[in-house]
Amino acid sequence: MLKRCMVRILFVGMVKVVSYKISNLGFSGQGRVPTLYSLEEYKMSKWKKYKKIVLAEMRPYEEGEVLKMHIPEIAFKDGSPKIGDMIARNPKNHNSQWLVEKQYYIENFKEIENDSI
Repeated sequence: MLKRCMVRILFVGMVKVVSYKISNLGFSGQGRVPTLYSLEEYKMSKWKKYKKIVLAEMRPYEEGEVLKMHIPEIAFKDGSPKIGDMIARNPKNHNSQWLVEKQYYIENFKEIENDSI
C-alpha cells in the first residue's frame, strides 16, 4: 500500500515543496522533481475564491459615530471609518459587526428593494 506525503521545507524567501511516495516498507525511492515557489506564490496558493450565498445586513456609517468593533489597520490608514463606509452585521448575531469600506461596498453590493429577492 502506497501513501503520498507532502513535505514543505522553508528557505529564506523560497518554499520548496517535495512530493514523494512512502510504502509500508519505508521510502520507495520513487519521488517527483521538487517544485520551487516564491514565498508570495506559496502564500497566495492557500487563498481560494468563495461566493457569498447569503444576504448582508448593512447600514451607513454616521459621521462621529463611536464604533465598538475592530477596524483593520489598512482601512484606518485610508481614513476609515468615514462617510460612505457601511457597517455590516451578522443577521443571526447582531453583536457581530464589521466595517465595509465604501469602494468595496460600491463594487460588490446592491440594496434589495422591499426585501424582495
